[in-house]
Amino acid sequence: MNHCKTLFITGVSSGLGLALAVEALAQEHRVIGTVRSDTALQAFAARCTDRAHGLARRL
Repeated sequence: MNHCKTLFITGVSSGLGLALAVEALAQEHRVIGTVRSDTALQAFAARCTDRAHGLARRL
């Protein structure tokens, strides 16, 4: 049985959001996270190419 969860976390480029995302990825969950820049988007997606998915906030 697959216990993988999908989590939506805001602010995964730093601080608490990043800490939560890193721990969730370490537990083999899928994370969709928001970031403010394309650079942060690429850095987050590189953490785990198949389970870390970023969304850049466009103002």
